[in-house]
Amino acid sequence: MNQALRNLEGRECVETIVIVNSKGGDLATAMHIGEELRNANVTTDIHQYCDSACSFIYIGGARRLAHLSSNITKKTKLGVHQPSSPLFFGRCVSHENDQLAIRKIQNYLALMLPKETAAYFYKAMFSESCKSMGHIDAEVLLETGIATDGVDHH
Repeated sequence: MNQALRNLEGRECVETIVIVNSKGGDLATAMHIGEELRNANVTTDIHQYCDSACSFIYIGGARRLAHLSSNITKKTKLGVHQPSSPLFFGRCVSHENDQLAIRKIQNYLALMLPKETAAYFYKAMFSESCKSMGHIDAEVLLETGIATDGVDHH
């Protein structure tokens, strides 16, 4: 990611947009990527879905786009769930079993989102088990401030 961002530094772009579309991945890596995107003032844009760890990359965007309707992308959906930990053999991370992971998640959300928005995101994550996926649609992303801008292309 660092090299890709450095390659863009010499170009005169109006805006740098990273398009995300993923079923997820490693949470720590996703938070690192999100921090790099924020530091580089990059906009993030979901095309169709962005699930699990991908949501942490998305919220790293300085601007976060949500598609309300589009022939190209369909409606934006952000997938969230309680993270699992390989340290606990894939069990759900909770306040009882992994305080360090919980603090890292809370600190990241506090860094990336306004206070009420971070609280909403955290609650949405932990209202789902680590074995299921809840989806937040474009309208709610905008209402809660997770997304900063709505996009409607036909």
